[in-house]
Amino acid sequence: MINKAASDGRAGLSGRGASARHRGPRSAPAPVARLSDQRAAVLDRLRHHPDGARIAELAEESGLHANTLREHLDALAAAGYVERSRSAPQGRGRPAWIYTAQVEHGAGTPHADPRLRDYAGLAMSLASILRRVSSDVERDGLAAGVEWGRNLAREHRGSGTPEERLVQLLTELGFAPTLRDDGVSLRQCPLIDAARTYPDVVCTVHRGIVRGALVEFGGDPDASTLTAFAEPDACRLEITPVRPRAQGGTPGGSGHGGTDCGRTDCGGAAPAATPRDRA
Repeated sequence: MINKAASDGRAGLSGRGASARHRGPRSAPAPVARLSDQRAAVLDRLRHHPDGARIAELAEESGLHANTLREHLDALAAAGYVERSRSAPQGRGRPAWIYTAQVEHGAGTPHADPRLRDYAGLAMSLASILRRVSSDVERDGLAAGVEWGRNLAREHRGSGTPEERLVQLLTELGFAPTLRDDGVSLRQCPLIDAARTYPDVVCTVHRGIVRGALVEFGGDPDASTLTAFAEPDACRLEITPVRPRAQGGTPGGSGHGGTDCGRTDCGGAAPAATPRDRA
C-alpha cells in the first residue's frame, strides 16, 4: 500500500530552488546493449576514477587517441553507462568535460522506456518553446502530461490497485520507484537533463503523467503529491489510496472509477485551492 498524501500545504512541485539544493534522480540508463571489447575496456578504466576523468587523463593512461576515446565515451553516455558534466571553469576557454561511470547496471536496474527516453532532446526543445510562448506554463505543461499519462496507462497491462499499477508503470518508464513509509522515491529520471534545465515545465509534465495515469487506472488524481528534487538523489511521490465504496463504484462515480476527468481541472489546471500541491 502506498501511504498518505501531503495535506499541510507543502509545495508539491519544487522548481529551481530545490534543484540547486539537490542533484535529484540519476539518469535512467537506456536499454542494455552489448559493448565492444574496447568500449568495455574504456568503461572499466573509467570506473577507476570515482570522481570522473577528463579525456586527456584517459588518453594518457590507455594510449588511445583522444578522438577515439571521445567517440567511445559519447556512445557509453548515450547508452546510460556514463554521465558527462562540465568541469569547473579555469581561465579562458570552455571547461573540459568530466566523464563519470554510472553505478553498474544489474539485471534488476530499471532502464528507460523508449516512449520517454527517445523524447529527451525533443522535451528540451519543447520546454524552451513553452516557456517563451505559453501564458500559463504550469497549466499547459500539466495538460500535456495528463494526456501523455492517460495514453501510457491505456497501453499498460499490469494489475492491482490504481496506486500499484502507477508504480508498475513508473518502473517501466525508468523512474526506478522505491516504496517508503512516507511515499515513493523516484530515483531515476529518463528526462533528467531536461528536468534540471526546465524544472518548471518538465517536472510539471511528469506531474501530469501521474495524474493522467491515475485517472485511467481508476484512482484519484487529486490525491497525489509529486515533489521534484525532494531528496539528495530522488524526487518524492505520495499517494492517498482510493477507498472503494461499499456497493461498487469508487470515489467520484466516473466511468473511470475515480475523479470525473471530463472536467478541465484534471489536466487543464491544478486544483484551485492548492495549485502547486498536487501531482
